Amino acid sequence: MGYDSRDTAAINAAIAAGFDCSLSGTVEADDQVFVHSIKCPSLPDSQDNGKLLANAIEALTRIYPGDTVWVDVLSEDLPQYVQDAVDSLVGFGTRVIITHNGSATHGNDPRLAEALCNAVRRANVGGALWHPIEKEFVRSF
Repeated sequence: MGYDSRDTAAINAAIAAGFDCSLSGTVEADDQVFVHSIKCPSLPDSQDNGKLLANAIEALTRIYPGDTVWVDVLSEDLPQYVQDAVDSLVGFGTRVIITHNGSATHGNDPRLAEALCNAVRRANVGGALWHPIEKEFVRSF
């Protein structure tokens, strides 16, 4: 996959629209397992929020291919643009987990909507992800 020069621009565009893209922390320092987070507001300042989010996820996946990308939705309701972003990533080979109000696409209950969970599974590659709520590794799909 490899880093693409457009990746920095994609992350900067997401930040400019109100997404918070950052390194959340190191899970296992010996193995260099990191979690990168994208905090999603309810109404980002953009006409195409799904595309912005998808581009940011793609960029983090290319730059840090072995790390977990944690999409944390901060709004009260789950915005449609999150589903749209994940739908556009099907087959890309991400390592993403989405959380919203204590629910997640992976791990134990409570779970997010089945359509979103299925789309994330189809977008992810195999392996393990760090679950930011359960504080343990879970299968990526």
